[in-house]
Amino acid sequence: MPGRMVLHQDIVLNFAQGRRVQRYLERIARAGQAGAKRRAAVDTGWMRDHIVVESGPGFARWGCVDTSYDVDQEYGTWKMRAHPFMRPSVQDAIREALRVR
Repeated sequence: MPGRMVLHQDIVLNFAQGRRVQRYLERIARAGQAGAKRRAAVDTGWMRDHIVVESGPGFARWGCVDTSYDVDQEYGTWKMRAHPFMRPSVQDAIREALRVR
């Protein structure tokens, strides 16, 4: 199967390269996830435990699922100072992207 080609919307995609790109995207997303988990405020641990990586063909992303207060933690409220954990994790992902070749 390596080297098999398929034509899709006038773009020729090599499946072997596609798998390498997918692994690269997932590695970057895992670096972002690790940074977010490291910085997440911990009271009960629920929010930190629900920072997950989702991936599919051509994409990988990380974020909080099943939490209602992650945005409040990230940006703050009028009663609480911000405790950014997702935005700095983007910097972790960028560093990983620049490091990986």
